[in-house]
Amino acid sequence: MRQKIKLCCLAICVLAMCSVKLIAQGGPPMITDDPFTPEIGHWENNIAVQWTHSGDTHIVQFPAADINYGYNEHTQLKIEMPILVITSDEAHSVIGRGNVKIGIKERFLDEGTSGIAISTYPQYQFATATAVGEDDGAQFFLPVEAAKTFGKFHLAAELGYNFIKSSSDELQYGIVGGYDVSEQCSFFAELHQENDLQSGGGESIVNIGTHVNINSSLALIASAGTTLHAEMGEQTYLTYLGVQILF
Repeated sequence: MRQKIKLCCLAICVLAMCSVKLIAQGGPPMITDDPFTPEIGHWENNIAVQWTHSGDTHIVQFPAADINYGYNEHTQLKIEMPILVITSDEAHSVIGRGNVKIGIKERFLDEGTSGIAISTYPQYQFATATAVGEDDGAQFFLPVEAAKTFGKFHLAAELGYNFIKSSSDELQYGIVGGYDVSEQCSFFAELHQENDLQSGGGESIVNIGTHVNINSSLALIASAGTTLHAEMGEQTYLTYLGVQILF
């Protein structure tokens, strides 16, 4: 069963890559974010189905709504509002609201003038979840992002400290590389790490993804990944399939 799940995840990405310009190399569908922001007065909305499987638990976010607005040339406002469906082998499915997250990204170096783009992206997660089992609670994430383009190749990295009210804090970091296959299609590979600062344990995630422009205002975004190492020893599988709407 797990083998079939992994094959399906990879198939999503391969099919998307073979379909139909990239705005940024981080952010949805990847975990690691980048310093880039939407144009002034424009929206970048990511609406997706996001599925996570770990042990006997399945979590589906639908819709996983990530709403972003270009407030000015260097500032982005963001809100996330997921609906969750949580199932396990030992309990019935539950449906409810996930935790709402807001953020503001401020880019203070531009690649065009400084040779590298750098930003900070503080985000606060409210403990608003009504779905049983979604108990992450209030969190405040304070990261720094950097990105650099090398022709058709591009790199983005993120390093941040996550203050967690209900448990020990985390150090999160990741790097994502992208390649533009054409003006319409790009694909990515990512390595993301989360370290528990109290226990010293952590989780490493490898992820692949794609961004395919359908037209100037609509793109298909998809990714699939799994854990390379997890403190509890349980393998986790991740998939993300959605659309990016620009206007």
